[in-house]
Amino acid sequence: MRNWIRTFILFLIAAAIFIFNSSTTCTSSMIALVTDQMQSANLSTHSEEDGFLYGKAFRKSGKQVMYAFKRAYPDKVKQVEFRSNDWALRINGTWFYYSEGRLLPERFLNQKQEYTAYPFYRYEKGLPPLPTFTDQEKELIKAKIAERKLNPPHRHPGIYNALWRIHDQATSYERVKNIYFLGKKVQIHRELLEELAAVEEEITEKAKTDSELKAFIASIADVAGYTWRNIADTNSLSSHAYGIAIDIIPKNLAKQITYWLWSKKYYEEWYSIPYADRFTPPQAFIEAFERHEFIWGGKWFYFDTIHFEYKPEILILNGWDLD
Repeated sequence: MRNWIRTFILFLIAAAIFIFNSSTTCTSSMIALVTDQMQSANLSTHSEEDGFLYGKAFRKSGKQVMYAFKRAYPDKVKQVEFRSNDWALRINGTWFYYSEGRLLPERFLNQKQEYTAYPFYRYEKGLPPLPTFTDQEKELIKAKIAERKLNPPHRHPGIYNALWRIHDQATSYERVKNIYFLGKKVQIHRELLEELAAVEEEITEKAKTDSELKAFIASIADVAGYTWRNIADTNSLSSHAYGIAIDIIPKNLAKQITYWLWSKKYYEEWYSIPYADRFTPPQAFIEAFERHEFIWGGKWFYFDTIHFEYKPEILILNGWDLD
């Protein structure tokens, strides 16, 4: 019933926009946006990774997504094939189906309307330009955020549970280990110890000749890694719960903004906050993470500028060369 109500609400929004802009003022991006949302029958979105803005321009097929996972985790994803009229991949004997982006285990397919689709979004090299919106698009964003509050996104955790070998808080904690990163103790998944160490080595070497990077390292107060929690205001596990994300905590923010959800309390058009007013690590710092298959939350529409997480599948879907 709740999915029917959400679909009906979205239909009314789309109809109002169409009527108001029946000539040419309704932009193609808006049409793509509404179309994508209608097809998913779910207005909810996600605070960490989100493809909401990109519409058809970045739509990826089930086949592309599943093969991206296989390339990202070749030692874990053993098989990809088209079966039961959908693309699926196999991890440790369990088949996960694309299911319109929901990535569901086979036994949950008949409950798919209870789950939110995973976003597979554009991730550019360098800082992406800040988006601009029409008044109608801004209203749709407001409606989307309001519905998100009413019906928090709920993604099925099965595929990432299988990839990182956890099924609850106890087993997730068993998988993490302590490591020192830039002099700060942090807990991450044991399988990422070498990756994070390689990031650190690259950053410290670069800092020998890069004064901006050296000063940034000195400005770090703490590095936060594993913690068992959901993404804020959602019913979906955070990447921190898997031990595959870290937050860089500065000693002094100097009134700079770090997180979209906090900034929303003070800025109505929080998505237009200039990069100069957002906490932003040096480009060399960001690129060191990206070269080792981490992504930076500062490039998200729902930005989180202190956040880095290991998501090679996103880079692969964006055509990055990870070899």
